[in-house]
Amino acid sequence: MILIFILDDNPEILEALGTLFSQAGYRVNTATTSKGMFDYLKYSVPDLFLIDVILGCEDGREICSLLKSNKDFQNKPIILMSGVIDYHLDNAGKPVFADDYIDKPFGNEDILDKIQMLLQDET
Repeated sequence: MILIFILDDNPEILEALGTLFSQAGYRVNTATTSKGMFDYLKYSVPDLFLIDVILGCEDGREICSLLKSNKDFQNKPIILMSGVIDYHLDNAGKPVFADDYIDKPFGNEDILDKIQMLLQDET
């Protein structure tokens, strides 16, 4: 079964997305901080990451870059999500190498379609 990891500092979003993805037949794990995510990644490798750009004092774009620079995760799809303009750029204005992005708020079908498309590309 496909495992999706969601990193967002908003527990309501984690709960809503967790329920949506579980109902769609995916396994889900979540964290509200990068520490929580990286602790989890010591034991399991998800099939796809969904990462919020603004995580309190953390930057999801930097976390995306860290994952993409790690050989264990560099080929795993990452979707960044944000409600701010230029979410696809890092702090220096350079492109972030996420596989896709989605604007918040988004519809359930929109996010499910993006996930399905990226996972098909992996097979």
